[in-house]
Amino acid sequence: MVTKLISNSFYLFLLLFSFNSNAQVNIDSLWSIWNDTNKIDTCRLNAMNGIAWRYLYSKPDSAFYFAQLAYNFSSSAGYNKYMSKALNTQGVSFAIRSDYTRALIYYKKNLKLQDKIGDKNEIANSFNNIGAIYYNQSNYDEALIYFKKSLNIKVKSGDKIDIARGLNNIGNIYANQSDFTKSMDYYTRSLKIFKEISDKYGIANSLSNIGDIYEIQSNYDKALIYFKKSLKISKEIEDKYGVALTLGNIGNIYKKLSSFQKALKYLLEAYNLSKQINALDLVSEHCKALYEIYKKAGKNNKALEMYELYMFSDGYIDQFGGNNNEKFNIKRFKRMLLEIHEKDIEEQEKIISTTMKKWKGEQKQIDDILVIGIKL
Repeated sequence: MVTKLISNSFYLFLLLFSFNSNAQVNIDSLWSIWNDTNKIDTCRLNAMNGIAWRYLYSKPDSAFYFAQLAYNFSSSAGYNKYMSKALNTQGVSFAIRSDYTRALIYYKKNLKLQDKIGDKNEIANSFNNIGAIYYNQSNYDEALIYFKKSLNIKVKSGDKIDIARGLNNIGNIYANQSDFTKSMDYYTRSLKIFKEISDKYGIANSLSNIGDIYEIQSNYDKALIYFKKSLKISKEIEDKYGVALTLGNIGNIYKKLSSFQKALKYLLEAYNLSKQINALDLVSEHCKALYEIYKKAGKNNKALEMYELYMFSDGYIDQFGGNNNEKFNIKRFKRMLLEIHEKDIEEQEKIISTTMKKWKGEQKQIDDILVIGIKL
């Protein structure tokens, strides 16, 4: 697996509103539609929702702003459906930034509105997305409740793709609770449906999750079989993140088997691809694995040439602060390190210190904080 935290290892499906009608429309055209007051309201709202969606993963703060424009317009005209779309986009914008407290607020606002609208499918999607937030907060009991509510609705509607995704998400919960019999059952059922509907992305994800379970159980031969099947499909569909993740998983298996040459081959490829697609979470994990291999092989120059080793106490990531008085958390810490790793060590020290002071604000420091950066 790419990380010791199981919750970060398994594929999790979000059920989101789509804007397929705008998929091939460029951003200028969408702005033109939005600014044309002679266009019908729903046409303009579709355009603004499309604009917000375009910025969602690259500039989530901008996506939130544009979604708010859509929400305000929808609210004034009484378009509940479009208000719901905007709220969902805003929730996603916070989830992407790991601001789970505010993501939950907007998802629950959306759920309340969906109850009023009465759209069972979107209610199920809201249940799922709320479950995903609880999952990322490691509140697995609450996550399971919402995932099962979502799945029950999807089963009644017969929506196979969402049933498969729901089964996968519940499998993730049981995996995190170390109930591997149940998790394997749900993953297998999910895989079966994905195969029935020829959903290659879903097939690759399910195969990878099953591989993760075998790895946890130290059944490395079976883990490799499933990871390699997943890798082949991810390459076919050009899912670069999936390829980078699975290459790393295979490399880590070979590392555990002390097959360091094979491990190095896969992990270097994983690292380079992760860096290329700016998958910061994967870059961090691959760097760690490569460092361990170089160190074990006595190739200190290689380790020193490519990476910096960061050691830190949990005081930094456990410090409360920010707008919602929540923990800094490991994801923010890793993202900060990856954003500053090319700066000189003195500037890194200043940024790390300043970031924590700003985060903590007037909050009391709860523990000793230690971060050691060593330029190797």
